[in-house]
Amino acid sequence: MVLRARNCIKKLSATKPGDPAEEAKIKLGTDDVMNLSSNENPLGPSRQAVKAMQEAITSVHLYPDGNSTDLKNALSRHLGVDKENLLFGNGSDELIKLIAETFIEPGDNVNVCDPSLLEYHFAAYLMSGELVKIPLDEMACNLEKILHSITDDTKLIYISNPYNLTGTIYTQKDLERFIKRVPSDVVVVCDEAYIDYCNDEECGSGITLIDKYPNLVVLRTFSKLYALAGLRLGFAIANKEMISMLQRVREPFNVNRIAQAGAIASLKDRKHIEKTKKCTWRGLKFYYRNLPEIDLGYVKSQANFILIDLKSRNDEIITENLFRKGILVKSGTSIGLKGYIRVTIGLMHQNYAVISALKEVIQNQVSIRRSI
Repeated sequence: MVLRARNCIKKLSATKPGDPAEEAKIKLGTDDVMNLSSNENPLGPSRQAVKAMQEAITSVHLYPDGNSTDLKNALSRHLGVDKENLLFGNGSDELIKLIAETFIEPGDNVNVCDPSLLEYHFAAYLMSGELVKIPLDEMACNLEKILHSITDDTKLIYISNPYNLTGTIYTQKDLERFIKRVPSDVVVVCDEAYIDYCNDEECGSGITLIDKYPNLVVLRTFSKLYALAGLRLGFAIANKEMISMLQRVREPFNVNRIAQAGAIASLKDRKHIEKTKKCTWRGLKFYYRNLPEIDLGYVKSQANFILIDLKSRNDEIITENLFRKGILVKSGTSIGLKGYIRVTIGLMHQNYAVISALKEVIQNQVSIRRSI
């Protein structure tokens, strides 16, 4: 028997299962492993959220509220948008896919920056769409170049702010100028997964533009600032007509009961939110001070990670050497940014450990070259 899958499946790769930290512990034979490759919140979830989730677990024999009513009410107040402007998903990944399922037909173009989040590629290929890649400009989205890439075949555009691979931003003025010139039948998705960390007042967000531009969808998440990555909870903010279309594709009960309870409590815990932001900003400043001292550069970030410029050194070798020391980072080659590594901002002892390990790795490479 020959299995006859859709042709688009040939373009997709199976998701690699497993937890990188747990795999590292097994390979290294130690529990002393720091996973700084996934941009998770090192402080963990709010205590209030943990308590709410513990209470919710006693009701897991019941289906969750398919409308996420209480969470929708809480988030509506938090963001200052109508409840009808909100849609929740099993992580932002589900929403990225759901938007493509709603709008992409075979042959439609999906425009993305290059390199970009692989989930955008997956969503496009799954619906037999064609990817149009626009190179980054100085590690940032060039919205003007994206505009020039639009053709009659363009159906969907994915952008992000801060940029989810580099931490760079575009301004509110740039975003409004861009949206105004995009054809009204082209859907624009602004992925704002990291915007909660941003401390630049000029950083652009699409939330204030959703009623003016019905083709705009803003994505956010509870995975980063709110430290609920393991619960998989993202949300879309858009015009009511857009939300209505996306609702028709959404699976029922896609957000579990525990996630809803944890998210509601997280929104209330302002102390945990501010503590997380301060931890991130302090860590970024630490890297800015110390990286030049060991002959490394960086891309200034408005997210909870930093892209480190290795200055022509091999990022895969350095990533492997850090791995041997129990430090997991993301190699630039694996995300289309050869010559860089991406490191999650951790607790201060973790940030110190990364700098110390990088210094040792670079010195060892210099010593080896000299001996040769």
